Amino acid sequence: MTVSPPRPFLYADTSGAEDPRVEVVRGDLTEGGHGSQEYVVTGVELVSVGDRVVTVAGARGRESALLELTEEQAVAQRWAAGHPEDVIGFPLEVYGHAPEGGRTVADTVEKVTGAVGVAFVEVP
Repeated sequence: MTVSPPRPFLYADTSGAEDPRVEVVRGDLTEGGHGSQEYVVTGVELVSVGDRVVTVAGARGRESALLELTEEQAVAQRWAAGHPEDVIGFPLEVYGHAPEGGRTVADTVEKVTGAVGVAFVEVP
């Protein structure tokens, strides 16, 4: 069984970039004509951390156990572990209070490479 550490916001969707073509995009952007442009590179879908854990565990033929903490529990746990305030606050901001950009899918991979991005469940 795969056991994920307890964390807050397990099912907050994010547009993280797992697609292997992201590395290709990074390479393409360092060459010819992209120097002054800004790009947002994301995955092709919104996927939560919890869904990622369940997907990976399932692909390995394993069950997963997830425990979602409240924001208050997460703060208390991290304070008790002696983490500094910025370490405590970072995941709360990223997953709990993510800006719109963190929950928006961009088509940068397809625009730069000409190839359609890969969904999380399709990543090799």
